[in-house]
This record gives sequence, C-alpha cells and structure tokens, in this order.
Amino acid sequence: MKKTLLTLGLCFILSACATDGPYKKTATLQNLPLPTYHVGDTFIYTNGYSETVKQVEGEKVTWQAGSSTEIVNYRNFLLPSLSWYNHEKQSHAVIRETPDMMFPLNEGNDEGFTVSRTVTNKLEDSEKEYHQRWDCSVEGSYQVTVAAGAFETMKISCYRFYRSWLRQKRIFYYAPSINHYVLREDQFRSRPSHKIELASYIPSLTFLSAADQKSLQESFQLAMEQNVSGMEITWFGKGNRAQSRIKPIKSYRTDRALFCRTFEQSISFGQFQRNFFGNVCRHNDGIWRYTRVKTHIG
Repeated sequence: MKKTLLTLGLCFILSACATDGPYKKTATLQNLPLPTYHVGDTFIYTNGYSETVKQVEGEKVTWQAGSSTEIVNYRNFLLPSLSWYNHEKQSHAVIRETPDMMFPLNEGNDEGFTVSRTVTNKLEDSEKEYHQRWDCSVEGSYQVTVAAGAFETMKISCYRFYRSWLRQKRIFYYAPSINHYVLREDQFRSRPSHKIELASYIPSLTFLSAADQKSLQESFQLAMEQNVSGMEITWFGKGNRAQSRIKPIKSYRTDRALFCRTFEQSISFGQFQRNFFGNVCRHNDGIWRYTRVKTHIG
C-alpha cells in the first residue's frame, strides 16, 4: 500500500482519523496465522447480525448469515466474499490476490488486492458489475472491550478506492483467542458510518458426545442461575476426557427488564481447547439464552 496516498487528505474525507478512542495500544501480538474455523462456530453481534459456519473446505468457508443468506469466503476475513445469495439477489466475485494475503499478521504488513463483482437481482432480472481496489495495513496490537468482553486484538485498516478516489475505510480488530474479529468499523465518503460488535461467540462442540453436550449445557445453566459473579465452576465429561470452566463475569438488566449475565467459558479435550465469550439472559421459562446487547463502545 502506498502510505502517502492513503494518508493524504484522509481526515478531510473520513470521519474517524484523530484517535484510537477507547482502545489501548499494546505490544503483545505478532506472527498471527490465518484463522481456523469449525462447522457450528457461531458469532452473534449487537446489531442483530449473526453468522454460523456451515462448511469448511480448504481455504473456503461457507457461512449461514441470519436466516436467509449464505456466504462463501476465504478463511482470510480481510478479503471480501467470493459469493453470496438469498431469495432476492446473488453475487459472485473474482479476487486478484492469494488467499493468505497479509498473513502471518505483523505490525507494518502492507498489501493490496482488486476485486470484480457481479450482483444479480433475481426479482428484477438485472445485473450490475463493480470493480474495486483495496489497500490494507496492519497497525499493531490493541486491547479492545466489546459486549462479549475484553480482547487482545490486531488492528488492520483497509481502504477502498474507485479509480483514484478513496470511497471507504474498513477497520478490523482481530482476536486470535477466537480466530475472528470482535469489532469491524466501516467509514464511508458518502453515507453514514457503521460498525458490528461481537456480543457472543459460541464455538462448535461437535467433538463432544451428545451426552457430554447435554451435561455441559446443564452445568452452564446451573452456573448462570446460582453462581455469583466471578465464581467459577468446573465441569468434567464422561471419563474426564473433556473439561470446562464456566464463570459469570457480571450481571445486568436490559431495557426489557430481562436479567442477563456476561460470562467466560473454556473447554479442553486433550490438547484441543476452545474459549467462549458472551451474554445470556434468563427468560420466563427459566432458560438462559444467548442474546444481543446494545453496544457500549464510544
């Protein structure tokens, strides 16, 4: 990426150029490999958006986004989708860059790519083509607090150009502890900015037996119902092959008067370990369910 080109006039074009806001610069992360995903991994965001891994095939990951959209991406989240479809539209893209672009992540990494996309409106029987150039740069390690908790992240900023005009800035805060970004901010030249913030991360538990999954869920419900904040319980699977630590972090009420809790959970199975982070609320039937909470990021 040509840094002079990127920085020239950015603060006149995009809105968030002055500070890093509530994010604390650190120096802890380096040489981060490409993320790995497992079928069933689910990410829930505070704006109501959710995505679940449906299939993993080599470098490609198929996601179920919400209830009606299917998306195919590379494992490299910096690259835009290869295809997506729902009942109204579908899209296919050609990306001119290798799937491992920018990885392993280190501060100062600097690379770009181009993409050609066709979007088909199935209801109107029409097509549109888009051609974009993106330049990305790794800006270092930051500690970020989102609804799901506090994370050590790597910040990557990507800039979208149309011809020589800067049209968009997209910032990822990638957390290696969950192999995904916990915050993504989009700033535009001609429309309002927006962001998506992680509320809950639910890793796949397909490596556990059905009986162990049921037992673990019962222990989780018990911990949310009875444990004071900060008090951890330990669960063991059949034969002690699997172990999980479950800890409520804090309690709060929503504007709908639901009693909710933020929690952390880890599960290990041999040398394999997954970490959960998120928010659950107690419903009228007494069951604690994952929820989307309003952002508290400034």
